[in-house]
Amino acid sequence: MLFCGLYASYFLISFYSFLFLYKGCCGLNYTVEAIVSGTAFLLFVVSAFVSMYHAEKDIHLQYLTDEEEWYHPFFVYCRLQSLGATITAQMFLVHCSLALDLAGLLDRWFGRLGGRRSIAEGGFSTGDVQASGRLKINPFWMPVWKAILKRLPCDCKTESSG
Repeated sequence: MLFCGLYASYFLISFYSFLFLYKGCCGLNYTVEAIVSGTAFLLFVVSAFVSMYHAEKDIHLQYLTDEEEWYHPFFVYCRLQSLGATITAQMFLVHCSLALDLAGLLDRWFGRLGGRRSIAEGGFSTGDVQASGRLKINPFWMPVWKAILKRLPCDCKTESSG
């Protein structure tokens, strides 16, 4: 139940976030993105450990040698599930750190490390301030996406009409 609920819910959260963002239904809030991604990171790490816990406590695997255990189908399944959860957790951790960086929270929390002053305090030159402006991503597939959006019926505001 834990695995199905976790994997399905975060798939749906990510999918609907993608749809709402690119259809213009909701504004992007980096702090909410960071909280959702950070929570997903923690839950996927727990999921990886729980998966291997089930493999270790399985009655059929307890009395096998290490070589026999390696080829048992249930152990292989749990190992691959744990590996997939760990990789997904790492991606959510990277997403969380990028969202925190874009929200400006990392600069606020750790801006004074190494004797540096924060941008908010005016400790940098104008070139540094321009370089640390809001990240603008221009994906190569955006013209294709806009062409698809024109053909779909939608009550949401699109970027071109709003």
